[in-house]
Amino acid sequence: MFSTCFMSYSDFAYAAAPLGMNTVLMSLGTIAQANVSGHPGATTFALNATAANASGIGTSRVSGITGLNDIQIGSGKALFGCLLQSSATLSTVGNPYTLLFGYVNSSQTTTAGVYFRYDQTQSVWQAVCKTASVETVVNTDITVATSTTYRLRIEVNSAGSQVLFYIDGVLKATITSNIPTGTSNRVHGLASFVRLLTGTTDSSVTLMRVYWIVQ
Repeated sequence: MFSTCFMSYSDFAYAAAPLGMNTVLMSLGTIAQANVSGHPGATTFALNATAANASGIGTSRVSGITGLNDIQIGSGKALFGCLLQSSATLSTVGNPYTLLFGYVNSSQTTTAGVYFRYDQTQSVWQAVCKTASVETVVNTDITVATSTTYRLRIEVNSAGSQVLFYIDGVLKATITSNIPTGTSNRVHGLASFVRLLTGTTDSSVTLMRVYWIVQ
């Protein structure tokens, strides 16, 4: 139970982001409504590979808004969840991109956070806890497929000593180390984004639902 909390939820059915969320084009990207059956508000966050190669990095994301990005893990329960559809192309060494979903301190240089990750280094969803750039990573048994729907959920206990990672309602990882706690490791309210570094293939992620709760 959450006795006193802040929460936000969106199915993207309205143009304006709800309190506690903001759609952001850091650079090189597009945000547009997607045609997903049963999800009229589904939104695709995409990045252009040619432009990213020229500048070096780009992100397209929904995130916590300014003023609400100082969550201190370990000062109460925290919950994050989203329903997404993966890109039509996989992340590879020749065409790498990164998907991150959870709590992070930065979308471009992530040094602290608790989140799901997919990139060119692994074919599966990874559960990650990171403090001062030091990671604890668990490779789940869920291989990322193209244009596939996933339900991701992260639960952090009140003490900030354990993080549970669920995919499609099934517990896939439990992490108890390198969880960012304390004032020096504050994180954003949420981060759901695609980050492109190099390559020649455009990348994207479609979000149908995203929510977060902190006690």
